[in-house]
Amino acid sequence: MNEGIIGQRRQGKSTLSLGQAAVHSKTIVIFDPNWNYRHPAFVTALNPGGLDLHLSQCLEAQTDQYNVIRLGPFGLADLWEQFEAYSDVLVNYDGLSIIVDESHMLQSSQKMHPSLDRFLRQSTADT
Repeated sequence: MNEGIIGQRRQGKSTLSLGQAAVHSKTIVIFDPNWNYRHPAFVTALNPGGLDLHLSQCLEAQTDQYNVIRLGPFGLADLWEQFEAYSDVLVNYDGLSIIVDESHMLQSSQKMHPSLDRFLRQSTADT
């Protein structure tokens, strides 16, 4: 399932998106270019290799606990390149909830990042 959450600052969009993601999966991956998702229980993957390692450990453990992996920080890196690198890892895993915070940074009125487009098209009506 794809959901868009739009609103002004400090209205709870990030909290709502995290709650919605948790309904669909116990493993949640957040692309967070502006450090909006800060919680000591969240694991931060600093590179695509770290994401792959965290995901394989989470899915291998198969516990009832929630696993939230935050991607970033990105610094001055090109967000399009970063999103592509992380997306190349994510396509190897099923059953994840993916939050793309600040998705406007990955699209314009004429163009969308190809990996974001792929995620939107791969989503099913019930997940």
